[in-house]
Amino acid sequence: MRKYGVLGTNFLGGTNGKAPLGYLNHQGFDSERREYSNVILGEERTSLVRQAFELYATGDWTAVKLASRLNRLGPRTLATARVSSSPITESYVYRILGNPYYTGVVRFQGVTYVGRHEPLTDTVMWQRVQDILKSHNQGERTRKHPH
Repeated sequence: MRKYGVLGTNFLGGTNGKAPLGYLNHQGFDSERREYSNVILGEERTSLVRQAFELYATGDWTAVKLASRLNRLGPRTLATARVSSSPITESYVYRILGNPYYTGVVRFQGVTYVGRHEPLTDTVMWQRVQDILKSHNQGERTRKHPH
C-alpha cells in the first residue's frame, strides 16, 4: 500500500519533506483507517507569506526590509525536533520568494508537477516577483587586479 503526500509520490503532486513557511504537514487516517499525509494552510503564517509576495511585487521593498517587517509581525521558522525556531532572515526571504511551490506546483527530480496543495500566490504575481529578483541580480563582477 502506498502512502500519499509528505513522504513520497511527488508524481501525484505530493509534498516531499517538510512543508514550506505558510503550510503545515498534516497526517491522519481516512474513513477506512488508512494513514494519509498532506499539506494544509498554516493559518497564522499564510497571510504573511501572501503579504510578502504582494509587497515585494511593488518593487519598493528589499529582502532586508521585508525580513524585518515579517519578524515584527511574528512569523518565525517552524521548529523541528533538531532545530529550534529562528527569525526570518534575508536569505530565507529570498528562498520564499523564489519557491514555485507557493504557486501550487511541486518540483521533483527536475520535473514540475501540479501540486495537491492550495497555492498562496498566483503565477502572475510570482512571475512579477521573479522579474524583480532578476533585475536586482548584478551578475558577474569585473575585477581589476593592479598587479
